[in-house]
Amino acid sequence: MRRKIINAIQHLESEYKVEVIFASESGSRAYGTDTANSDHDIRFIYVNSLRNYLNVVKSSDSIVEKYDVELELHGWDLLKVGPLLIKSNPSLYEALFSPEIYFEKVKGIDQFRHLAREFYSRKTLFIHYRKILKSNLKSIKVIREKETVSYTDLKTIIQAIRALLAAQFILKYQLLPPVVLSELIELTSNTESQKALYMMVVRKKQAGIDNPKSIIMEHEVNEIYRFLSQEHELLHEKELLLPESKINKQDVNHIVWDILGI
Repeated sequence: MRRKIINAIQHLESEYKVEVIFASESGSRAYGTDTANSDHDIRFIYVNSLRNYLNVVKSSDSIVEKYDVELELHGWDLLKVGPLLIKSNPSLYEALFSPEIYFEKVKGIDQFRHLAREFYSRKTLFIHYRKILKSNLKSIKVIREKETVSYTDLKTIIQAIRALLAAQFILKYQLLPPVVLSELIELTSNTESQKALYMMVVRKKQAGIDNPKSIIMEHEVNEIYRFLSQEHELLHEKELLLPESKINKQDVNHIVWDILGI
């Protein structure tokens, strides 16, 4: 599969006349909750040609291509990455710190990581994950009313758990949360019973869509919903405890200019 992903990226480079300088896995395969049937959701950063950058008609600053049911690629132009970094964009953070890097051609990528570690707004990330938790809680409330919980519903529960733990990690450590869910569980769970609850859901999800072991019972969904709702309430006013922080725009400019060789 790795060869297929690299070939797809090389095809994009040829089709769009760009150079991809970074590519990583995102989604369940980055979170460590994937199964053999999980698709590959690739994030990448590319550099356009000087002619395109100087064109009076601006080209798109992103590329999205779906090759088949198992491979989708989402790319950002380098000139878009700078503003995303300054805004502490969560998707960019997760791409840069993914445990599965396909390639990284320039030292500027690691310099982006350094700026993110030091200056990414913990408050912005906290609000992002709290909103994901809130949205997924609404979905889980509906799931509770179903006669049968589907495998897709299980994914929703996983997303809610990961969002809660990421927000709690930020509050607890004032650091960027790990991308991998098992690390979040290990570092953030307050009790062994919490850890066991989270890992039970992860194991069911990893069992696969057609595996009886993936079935989650009604009383388990209710227990998870009650717990996540209680924890969400505790997060409500906590964002006020997080300090504001900003990335220096000139630092980002210098990294971008260095990558472009200007």
